[in-house]
Parts: sequence; structure tokens; C-alpha cells
Amino acid sequence: MESPPDHAYDVFMSYHWRDHAPVEALALTLRDLGLRVFLDRWCLHPDRAWPRELEAVMSACQAAAICVGPGGMGPWQQREVNLALDSSSARVDFSRDTSSAAGRRPRVRIPRSGSRKAD
Repeated sequence: MESPPDHAYDVFMSYHWRDHAPVEALALTLRDLGLRVFLDRWCLHPDRAWPRELEAVMSACQAAAICVGPGGMGPWQQREVNLALDSSSARVDFSRDTSSAAGRRPRVRIPRSGSRKAD
């Protein structure tokens, strides 16, 4: 599968390996909608230091999709979540006024069958 140049992704897919099938289906849907999706199974290069590559790609992505299945998050996924939070808080526009619709970042909750509903 052809991928965009490094660091040219709209969304980084973070998931536990047990949930790869539904996450890949979601990634395909997002890609069909025109988004440039980073999914490790599609984009990582076996001859590169993949932890550094993940960090570089995530810091340049516009968004991270944190996909949590029925088994919860794994330790590597928790690291990705922390990296996404660190990366987004370092951006200049992260702390701008979000009181108007134009300033809000879109957030979409996609419940999975088998997942617990958030309180």
C-alpha cells in the first residue's frame, strides 16, 4: 500500500495490537474519506528505528485517533497517548481560545461493540 511522504499524515492511529482488525477497517474508511492515515502496519519501514519514526510522525500529525477496545490499552499504546498529549500541548494553537466554533478542534467518539459506555 502506497503511503504519503513521512510526516505528511492527517491522523495517527493508536491501538492495541489485539484490536488491529477493527482499527484497520476504521483506517480504511478514513482513507476513503480523503484523510492521510498513518497505520503502523501500512507505513512503518522495517529497516528503520521504528520507535523514533513513530515519535516523529506523531509529532507532525494533525490528529491522533486513540482506539480503545474491550481489553483496554496496552503499555505501548499508553506511550503513544502520552506522546500525543505532549505533542499537542507544545503546539502554539493548542491553547488558543476555543469559545467559537471556528476555534474548536473536532472530536468524534466512535463506540465499538463490546466497549463500555463512558460515564
